[in-house]
Amino acid sequence: MERPGFARLVDRLEPGDTLVVTKMDRLGRNAIDVMATIKRPGEMSVRVRSLDLGCADLTGAAGRMVMQILN
Repeated sequence: MERPGFARLVDRLEPGDTLVVTKMDRLGRNAIDVMATIKRPGEMSVRVRSLDLGCADLTGAAGRMVMQILN
């Protein structure tokens, strides 16, 4: 959330929105950063999808498991 552009994007998200990223590494620099980045939209009922994972929903249980394994 220290990136100004990304922080503005997250502030504009509304419940029911879907945040799509091309690769999981665009969400953070390391596994802890990625988890923290996904936590806030997930708490807002916003889906986070990564195209490099076959559009897996990273806020769901299966998506979180896959993300943790790959990170």
